Amino acid sequence: MKLRMYLSLALLCLSITFFGARAGSAQALQPIQPQEPAWLTQMYAEGWQKVQEGVLQRTSEEGGKETFTYGEDGLKYQVESLKKQVNDLQQLYNQHPSPELGDAIDHLQHQIAEGNARLSLGQVESPSSDQMNNCDFSYGGHAYADYLRGAQAPGVSASADAYFHNNCGYVGDTYALAYVEATSGTVHSTKNQEDPRSGSWVDSAAQWTLAGSSNCNSRSAASVNVSALNISYSTQASNDLCLPANLTVSINGPAEAYTDNYNSPCADITWTASASGGVPGYAYDWYIGGAYQGSGAQLTKRYCFTNTSVVVNVNAYDSASNSASASFVTNVYYTQYSACTSNPYSCECDSSYCCGGGFRQPYQDICPYQVPNN
Repeated sequence: MKLRMYLSLALLCLSITFFGARAGSAQALQPIQPQEPAWLTQMYAEGWQKVQEGVLQRTSEEGGKETFTYGEDGLKYQVESLKKQVNDLQQLYNQHPSPELGDAIDHLQHQIAEGNARLSLGQVESPSSDQMNNCDFSYGGHAYADYLRGAQAPGVSASADAYFHNNCGYVGDTYALAYVEATSGTVHSTKNQEDPRSGSWVDSAAQWTLAGSSNCNSRSAASVNVSALNISYSTQASNDLCLPANLTVSINGPAEAYTDNYNSPCADITWTASASGGVPGYAYDWYIGGAYQGSGAQLTKRYCFTNTSVVVNVNAYDSASNSASASFVTNVYYTQYSACTSNPYSCECDSSYCCGGGFRQPYQDICPYQVPNN
C-alpha cells in the first residue's frame, strides 16, 4: 500500500452565529469549530476513519489494520501500542531468548522513551497546513505473517517493509520487524530480523521463513515515525499455524420427510452445513441435481404431493480458498388417501382403515378405540 498525500494550505476560519436576540437583550455569540486541515480531510477521502482523537485507522491491502496517529493524543496512543508490542515480544523472549529478539525489544523500548520525553516537553502539536504546504510526502508499509505452502510446507514466514520519502527535508524513522518460530522434530528454532533506518528518503525491510510442524508462530511489524511533525504510521500481522488441518464439511438434515393429501401436503426441509479445518472464515454454496440453490450455512426447500429422493450437495470454501464438498440424501414420502364413498363425516372402520374427514386413513390414527368391522 502506497499512501501519498498532496497537501496544500487549508484556510481556517471562525464563523460566529447570532441567536436568541430579543429587543433590549444582549446577543449571544457561538463560535463554530475551525474546519479540519486539508491533509486530514484528504485522508478521510482515502478510507481512513477517526477511531479517537489523534488516531485514524483503516484496513490494509493485506486485510490487516493500518494505524495513523498525530498530535498529543496520537502520540499517547502510539506509546501504549509500543508497550503492548514490547510485552508480546518479552513473552516470546522469556520462552526462547535470543540476542536478536533482545535487540528488537531494546529498540522498541527506546521508541517508548522518546515518545514519553516528547510528551513531557509538550512537543506534540499536530502538523499544521503551513508545515505541509508544498510538501510531497510518501510513506507507508506492509506486514505479512503466514504459514508456508506447497513444497515449503509445513512452516511459517514473516516479512515487513516500511518507507518514508519526502522532498521537504523532514527526517523520518522507518522500522521493519520479522519474527518466526517453529518446532521440527525435537528442535525448536526462532529467527528474527529488524531493520531500523532514519533519513529523509529511507526504506526498511525484514523477512524470515522457517520449517516446522508444531509450535509455530510468525509475526511482523512495519512503522514510520516523523517526530518533527508528530505523525506516525504502523501496521502488524501475526499467524500461529504451521499448516492448517484439511478443510472438511458435513451436512445435517432429516433422512426422511412425510407428506400426504389430507393432513400434511407439504414439508419444509432444512439442511445445515458445518465446516472445520482449513483457515477459518467459511462460505457455502448449495446444489441439488447440479443446479445452484443458494449460499449460506443453511438451505431450506419445500416439497409437496411428491415421492422423491433429494440429493443435496454443498461446497465449502475457507478464507484461503481451500474447498471441500459433501452430500446428503433425504427421502420424501407421499401418502395419498382415497376418498370415502360413505358419509364423509362418519367413521367407518375395517381392520386396516377408518373413514374420517372424507378420506380413508390408517385405522390406528382415526379410530384407535373403535372395534373394527370385519
